[in-house]
Amino acid sequence: MDMSDKLPKTSIKVNSRRMKDLITEEVTNWIMSGALDAGQRIREDELATVFGVSRIPAREALHELAGRGLVEIEPFIGAFVKELSDQDVQEVYLLRSLLEPAVAKAVAFTITPERLEKLEVIQEQLEEICSQPRCLENSKEIYAKNREFHIGIYESSNMDRTLKIINNLWDNIAFIRIRAAYSEKYSEQSRSEHRLYLKLLREHKGEELATELKKNLESHARDINPSN
Repeated sequence: MDMSDKLPKTSIKVNSRRMKDLITEEVTNWIMSGALDAGQRIREDELATVFGVSRIPAREALHELAGRGLVEIEPFIGAFVKELSDQDVQEVYLLRSLLEPAVAKAVAFTITPERLEKLEVIQEQLEEICSQPRCLENSKEIYAKNREFHIGIYESSNMDRTLKIINNLWDNIAFIRIRAAYSEKYSEQSRSEHRLYLKLLREHKGEELATELKKNLESHARDINPSN
């Protein structure tokens, strides 16, 4: 059975966005949802067939996915959904624990009431989703809203290069975090951690915010198991 037999039917239509970006987005969703398994080969020609395009945008999409850490390309062999080891995950969290607290600390001193209000709305939406019965789609929404909250803090820094690195780190372990979102513990952690972050942001306590964020990231790193 080839890859195209397993994949969901796609209704992607060509618009002003480049096909490479559309394919990248859709394959990312397949990896996150488990439609593609860790270690599974992704054939360039099959992708082209599924999306009804030439092999060029399919090839470009695979290289974009490789850049995000979701796909591994082995020269002369092919592309595979990346398998993450415990060491890979720990490295991602090490980098996050260095970058994210530093950015959040800078943001705390300059954050505007408008940005705070936006973050509070995101948190209310997250808590509403967390109150619903857990399923894959629900877990994806929880993960996406949790990410929106964190990136919403960091965006205020205007540190575009650093923000790009942080986004890539989140991409690297996205499907692991979606699986973690099945847990009630994940929901409760998000609620309590985010509420404290909002309080410290309102009070412009950058040092305390950085300390709490680093502590929580290190705790999450200990809890994560790539094989689960």
